[in-house]
Amino acid sequence: MVRRIATLTAVILAFLATLAVVSPASAHSLFDQSCSLASDTPLTLAEARASGDWHCPAQRSDMKTRHAWVRIPPAEMPPGTVDLQSDSMASDGMTIATIGRDGKVHATHYTPTAIAHHWTAGTRFSIPLPLETKDIDSIYMRIDNPIGPQVATSMSVAPHDSVAPERLVLSVMLAFLTGMLAIVAIHSLVMSIAMQSRFAFYNFTGLGMLMIYTISSSSLIFLIFPNLELWPRTTISYAAVAISISMLGPFLLNFLEPGMITPSMRRLIVLTASIAFAASLIAPLAWLTGWSLRGIYHLLFVPGIVIGTIAIREAWRKGSVMARAFTYAWIVPTLVAVERIARAFNLSPLDYTADTAFYIAMAGEGIAMSIAIAWRFNSVKHERDEALRRGSELAEVASRDSLTGLFNRRDFDSRRWRKSDVLAIVDLDRFKTINDRHGHLVGDEVLRAVGKALADCVSAGQILRAWRLGGEEFAVAIDAASIDAAAIALNVVRERIAAEARSAVPQVQETITASAGMASIGKEGMRQAYRTADAALYHAKASGRDRLCYDVGSHTMATIFPRPRAAA
Repeated sequence: MVRRIATLTAVILAFLATLAVVSPASAHSLFDQSCSLASDTPLTLAEARASGDWHCPAQRSDMKTRHAWVRIPPAEMPPGTVDLQSDSMASDGMTIATIGRDGKVHATHYTPTAIAHHWTAGTRFSIPLPLETKDIDSIYMRIDNPIGPQVATSMSVAPHDSVAPERLVLSVMLAFLTGMLAIVAIHSLVMSIAMQSRFAFYNFTGLGMLMIYTISSSSLIFLIFPNLELWPRTTISYAAVAISISMLGPFLLNFLEPGMITPSMRRLIVLTASIAFAASLIAPLAWLTGWSLRGIYHLLFVPGIVIGTIAIREAWRKGSVMARAFTYAWIVPTLVAVERIARAFNLSPLDYTADTAFYIAMAGEGIAMSIAIAWRFNSVKHERDEALRRGSELAEVASRDSLTGLFNRRDFDSRRWRKSDVLAIVDLDRFKTINDRHGHLVGDEVLRAVGKALADCVSAGQILRAWRLGGEEFAVAIDAASIDAAAIALNVVRERIAAEARSAVPQVQETITASAGMASIGKEGMRQAYRTADAALYHAKASGRDRLCYDVGSHTMATIFPRPRAAA
């Protein structure tokens, strides 16, 4: 199983490497060649152009204010008709002004809904500029109240003709990845229901949230909800991935083999999972307050990564197979997630194109964990079957008489009797004399012989079940059409007991016989039947032993005497 997951991880890495090589290179980054202007109030285009506070080259710190202008040099753009592209993170809108070489201004304000209508695959928008680059003198873009600076810092342009094909290819790929997540999520749900497994349910919840994140973050959500604005989309995206990551804590606690995580580490995992879950509230809070909390959002995942890594390392050192499976499944998504956190603080050299790697890595993780969960289920099933087998063996031992192998008094007391059943109590005659003359070892041999005779009668279908109640007293359950038919069957059993005892213990010269009392369960139930059978047994003993007695009603006791002895 670990080899399968390792192989799958290698395939994912190879796919990611291929993606990095063949990813679209038509977009040109603009921010580092642009100029920036920060303001706490929304400046008009004329006010921005007249301002002397421009920073060239552009500074990322300017993008953390409530309003920011970016001046884009057209010399950095490819020739022809182009689209201005950037991260479609939540904001209150933007204004794009294109100034032609003839001095004309083409300014358009885009509301969050309008920006959403220009979505392209991934977390991007693509807005066509009204002029060809040869006719553009300068481009200005004002961004209002963004959740983070990436709207400006990831700004680029791409040839207009390349946008639609790229959008189609990436949309199909992202839809395929979403479908993969849906399949493995349903698989986990089915497994959680079938096996009543907590870790499968946590995996289902995490994958379900991850599927929602993929749909929302990749802009596929706009195919479902065309009028959705950027803030709700961002809120859904941020909350879904936070909830998904928070499920890793309880999943890990239930997925690893028992005893692999110490109590103190378990508490830390629960704490960090709660912190990750709290990150789901960051986007709504930023939406309501207007604060840029993206950095805090990403920092809330760091404790979970650290504690989770330590916990997995400890479990690995203890020989946990599941810890190894978890590591192989999550190593790529974890590295990609660390890169995204680093990128949020401008510590990564990669750009937005690496976001696709996160979607692919998470889909690969879903498949890898599906394999690991199936393996874990097989392990749990084996453990459960083994526990049931041992429990059955212990129950069997607890319900059996160790000397004769028959069922014991505990089993007799727990039996559910039917009204048609007949109960017989069988007692060996003068057994104390045998013990006194030949010793208890010989007496035990006699009892074993009786047990074998009764077991053989059960196997032959002559009686339903046989018990040793204690000492030399036994009980028998018989299924017969009438009490008289039961008496005939039981008398055969008595004879078999005597024959087996003579054969098994030839050193006992005394004739070994058995007396019996019998009664129907009937409407009065087991307790009354036991009293009646016991009284019948007492009557058999008092009448000379070696006989069967049973009550036939009206205080009349029927008796079946010993079989005639053969002539010498």
